[in-house]
Amino acid sequence: MKKWIVFFVLSIAAMAPCSEIAPVLVPHGNKVVAGLSAEFALAYLNQTTGTVVVHYPGEVTVEIESNGKTSQEKAIDLTQTAMQTLKPGEFGQVVYQIQIPADATGNLIIKLKGMETAPVVLAVAPATEEPALAGNAVTNAPTTEPVKATAVASNATNEPTTRSHEWLEDPMAESFAGRFSTYQPMYLIAGTRPTAKIQLSLKYKIFDDDGRWAEKFSPLNHLYIAYTQTSFWDVASPDPKFTDTSYKPELMFSYDDVLKNPSRFFDLSHMGMQGGYEHESNGTGGIMERSMNILYVRPIFTWDLDKTNDWFISVAPRVYAYLTTGEYDHNMSLYRGYGDVRVVVGQRYGPQLALVGRVGEDFNRGALELDFSQPLRGRSSGNLDLYFYAQFFTGFGEQLTYYDKSTTTIRVGMAFVR
Repeated sequence: MKKWIVFFVLSIAAMAPCSEIAPVLVPHGNKVVAGLSAEFALAYLNQTTGTVVVHYPGEVTVEIESNGKTSQEKAIDLTQTAMQTLKPGEFGQVVYQIQIPADATGNLIIKLKGMETAPVVLAVAPATEEPALAGNAVTNAPTTEPVKATAVASNATNEPTTRSHEWLEDPMAESFAGRFSTYQPMYLIAGTRPTAKIQLSLKYKIFDDDGRWAEKFSPLNHLYIAYTQTSFWDVASPDPKFTDTSYKPELMFSYDDVLKNPSRFFDLSHMGMQGGYEHESNGTGGIMERSMNILYVRPIFTWDLDKTNDWFISVAPRVYAYLTTGEYDHNMSLYRGYGDVRVVVGQRYGPQLALVGRVGEDFNRGALELDFSQPLRGRSSGNLDLYFYAQFFTGFGEQLTYYDKSTTTIRVGMAFVR
């Protein structure tokens, strides 16, 4: 059971800040017994697009809360791992050991001093209860190798298990944890009508890096299936309903960095590349049906403006060609043209401003979208892994069904991924 709980919280955290490297506490080991030692893991996920070196302290101060009493203990790194190098999408952790107070009962809340992490809650067995497995026994040597995953998060239970990393040995859990990742921004915002806008987006890596096919033909390492859904919900209407939803499945190649090292070419610090096939439709059928199929290519150029404070600018132009359009949207190119561009400027772990622009085929129609996002983790003492999100849109085609109508909207709310 524990392996699925851990996997579940890992998956939920994938919706949290995708560009940040933040520590998270995860339960580890067996049943926690009062008066004996227990273990927890300090985990990191590299959700950035570059390789990151994570340094782990050999000793951390832990605040333990039980029965209304609070105490502080020192936790020792059992793995003796000073640092780990995590590639994009890799998950690493170290295991710490603490002494559980002899009078601890019920739920034990563990917090790290000096680090912004959500607390972990452990269920404590009384000291007189004979545990199925000794609380201070290490049944498996903790791993120090990075493991590919999509997310990390805290867990509210600590159920017994016979293997500390059993969830990683389950093929299905490993497949989900290692191959799903976030794609486009995911948010829930509300404002001018149609009142609310909701966007969800994920991508799935098809082939395993270590598989025989991927080893023989390396581009298979970069082949993904992606899906994005954008819905408009007229909450303020007397008859609240979804006025428009667009469904966008994709098959694409995605390279995180084709440069490998910073380039002298225009002083680029990073260059990604995406390209593939995208379908988009509203699925209504009849005269309101809107659908198209395109082929596109999108380079992503990134420059570091201030490495000390993580200021950067990213420019991602996209060029596409229409394979087909629907019977009732055959003039789509007049409003969407044959390309768009996304520009992002800000701090990787701070505020960001994103601009998305496109212009129609005759350069007399187009659209502009401005998105501002601010992480709430630091402003909520580590309690909210969300972003404040504000969006301004003006121009044609905010809703796919009404692509030939011009609108101006302002919405604010929360984002899970930006």
